[in-house]
Amino acid sequence: MKTKKIFLPVLVLLGTIAMAFNTGNSKVSPIQQPKDFIEVGGVRQPIAEQECQGEGFTCKVKFEEGGTEYPVYDEMNDTQPKQSGSEDATLINP
Repeated sequence: MKTKKIFLPVLVLLGTIAMAFNTGNSKVSPIQQPKDFIEVGGVRQPIAEQECQGEGFTCKVKFEEGGTEYPVYDEMNDTQPKQSGSEDATLINP
């Protein structure tokens, strides 16, 4: 009987410790959003995934109407930008 009285509190303590380790990094989102990249000043910057469909033109984005157009890359280390069926740059929010 004495063993049962000790066993339950020890089990609860172990469960609490295990849960503390399990939820320690709750600020990291479990789902990563797909990203594309642009090059600004020689440095690649992540942006939201762009739906560039088709071929014949380079996929481009800009942050303001009449602003600088940036080619869009699928991966951080890609050397060739994504292809697009349109020559127009997509206006996005930074």
